[in-house]
Amino acid sequence: MKLYYIFIILITLLFINLSNQAQPYTDYVGAGHFNGVTISTSSSSNNTNGINTVNASGVTLDLKSASRFLGQATMGYNFEDIEYLAQTGFNNWIDWQFTFPVHSYEVTEDDIFDTMESELQAIHGADEEIYRGSFNFNRAFWQHQVTKNDVLRQRITFALSEILVTSGNSSLQDHGEGLACYYDVLYQNAFGNYRDILFDVTMSPVMGIYLSHFNNPKTDVVNNIRPDENYAREIMQLFSIGLFELNNDGSYKTGFNGEAIPTYNNNHVKEFAKVFTGLSGSSWYEPMPYPLYFGNWPFSYSLCDPMAMYDNHHEPGPKNLLNGYTIPNGQTGMQDINDAIDHLFNHPNVGPFIGKKLIQFLVRSNPTPEYISRVSAAFNDNGSGVRGDMKAVIKAILLDAEARNCASLEDPKAGKLKEPIIRVAQFVKAFDTENISGRYWHIDLWRSGDYLKQAVMHSPTVFNFFQPDYVPNGIIAQNNMVAPEFKIVDSNTGLAYMNMLDDSLLWSALWCNATASTEEVWLVSSPDDDVSIDLSDEMNILSSQGWHALIDRLNIILCQGQLSNATKNIVANAMTQIENNWGGIDPYYGVILTTYFVMSSPDYVITK
Repeated sequence: MKLYYIFIILITLLFINLSNQAQPYTDYVGAGHFNGVTISTSSSSNNTNGINTVNASGVTLDLKSASRFLGQATMGYNFEDIEYLAQTGFNNWIDWQFTFPVHSYEVTEDDIFDTMESELQAIHGADEEIYRGSFNFNRAFWQHQVTKNDVLRQRITFALSEILVTSGNSSLQDHGEGLACYYDVLYQNAFGNYRDILFDVTMSPVMGIYLSHFNNPKTDVVNNIRPDENYAREIMQLFSIGLFELNNDGSYKTGFNGEAIPTYNNNHVKEFAKVFTGLSGSSWYEPMPYPLYFGNWPFSYSLCDPMAMYDNHHEPGPKNLLNGYTIPNGQTGMQDINDAIDHLFNHPNVGPFIGKKLIQFLVRSNPTPEYISRVSAAFNDNGSGVRGDMKAVIKAILLDAEARNCASLEDPKAGKLKEPIIRVAQFVKAFDTENISGRYWHIDLWRSGDYLKQAVMHSPTVFNFFQPDYVPNGIIAQNNMVAPEFKIVDSNTGLAYMNMLDDSLLWSALWCNATASTEEVWLVSSPDDDVSIDLSDEMNILSSQGWHALIDRLNIILCQGQLSNATKNIVANAMTQIENNWGGIDPYYGVILTTYFVMSSPDYVITK
């Protein structure tokens, strides 16, 4: 009771004081809103001051929650990013990220290629040429990762690239510029509308080549030619509606026999295939002495300009699509395509189908039906009657209670395995990677494609590196859960990951470009391109506060605050023993070894 009366007296005095000020506050009193407020205290020891009650001075920011959010919303971040988010707030941070200007992976890829070729020619002569393989796009990708601040757009783009898949593991293997242009399609639409994503992906010559609707001809009965069905199938199965009719919560609709209802059949695939005919290049790769025409070798056309419709090669007549809908006879090819895209985009499956996939890539592998339903609702209507608004979907995913509520940390079905590329990117961003030249495109970073079975835009099939419903044997299967990323986890990748950590941390082999030829690496790169990481903050913490304080710091910037006490103690004890056995340890190597142990732990690779 005594504390209650003290509280009442304090509040009364506060508001009496407010009423006597020349500029009273009538809405609230709090941080940043306390001019003219005076609060007395019974003690002034340790420089305490009553005004700190309302000015937020000395308040400890929730860095763990901020780190957890950034672990879902970005590819990587550092301690300053965490502090900024904690001060700004999640919703405000998202709105801030929405304002960042877009860049171009195509421009970056082109600049990198020109620079490498000109420098090599300066050594070997003007006739020397560099192979422009698909991995030249990866150089552009990592250059953007290190140097650009539009981290939310980058994260969403990467997720989209794993849904609407094209890959350099195909006939596109010689065309880094094509992959860069396709990635730009996803990147520039990441905060737009999903309908535009579907359309622009359909019209991309890179997708056209990858799923074979580039130079797709109309029916020719005499020569036994039929429209290719590849893209028609995948735009339904993977890019929009999936295999079975869905409720808004992602569950299957069932028929009278209790079985799931297919969304389409083979006749529908044939009808959609007719829609995606007549498309070919809209400009030549290099100037040609003759006009454009349908049917030339695909790589003679530009891979960066959207395909053009050649109506005399487009299948005429009506097309019978889903649920009794028919595209009418007599339309142009582009009218048919737009009608088909609208038809798929407005299918009720798209919200739960794409929404669930994005949740799985960003937040958790096993979202609840309620979570999926809330995200589906945001897809169906952004609050202003707009369907497919990616900004609304992104907010719905990242701000949902299942993403933000701390109770999820105790939920055995929450969380996901960090993809290898996310681990690589997070490592690069966490410690302020830097070099003299500003070139970060020599970093292949752990040879992720070779050893970890994942390199950006180089999946083995159109089904991505792993499928969203993959279930590993054992306890996950026994609990009716999925764990998609475990598809690329085996004894080889597990050992490779540890070896990559060893190379990158203990041997500082960050800059090695394993995808380039030996000649390209050693003749084009220079010592100015060597990449280092700034560990000065962590070294100071170790020197002044010890192992536990360093581990707490790494817990925030790498593990989203999810290191268990058991893991912390294991790492601290190991480092103490090493220090004792060595008779002391240099702070730099102390930080390196501690980071190695932390990033080797299950608490790091599994994020909630």
